[in-house]
Amino acid sequence: MSNVFDFTKPTEPPQPPRKTPSENFEDYMLGLCAEWHGARAQQMKHWAEQDRVNLFGTKPDAVEINLSWLERMQEIEGYLIDVRPRTVRLAREMLRICLVTVAHEQVDPGSSLAKGPIAEILRNVLWSMDWKQDMRLVPKRAEKADLY
Repeated sequence: MSNVFDFTKPTEPPQPPRKTPSENFEDYMLGLCAEWHGARAQQMKHWAEQDRVNLFGTKPDAVEINLSWLERMQEIEGYLIDVRPRTVRLAREMLRICLVTVAHEQVDPGSSLAKGPIAEILRNVLWSMDWKQDMRLVPKRAEKADLY
């Protein structure tokens, strides 16, 4: 089974850039959304490694708990709180993060949260936004007055 998963210790998450590039806000924010998904995958992998080594808590912990990826996810979420998406594509990616967080879809797709009304509303909104991802949500002139 070791040939399926690479259980080497993950590298530390990269440090975020200090300033948002004003010339390409959308690309920067989409990159942060992608980074969030990558950090989540790394944290899930670390937890799976922990479960493998300590046999789901039946053996003494032999793996050091590493929450650096989880901390990076929370840091990115802190950035996203103040973002008003300007295109459907960014709105979809931000909603996808919300859905993964609310529904725990990757952890337990059959959980009650994954079947609840909030998760269904998010899925429906994501589905309805599929048709025109490059469509602008705000006119260009509104961006100049916006702080983001």
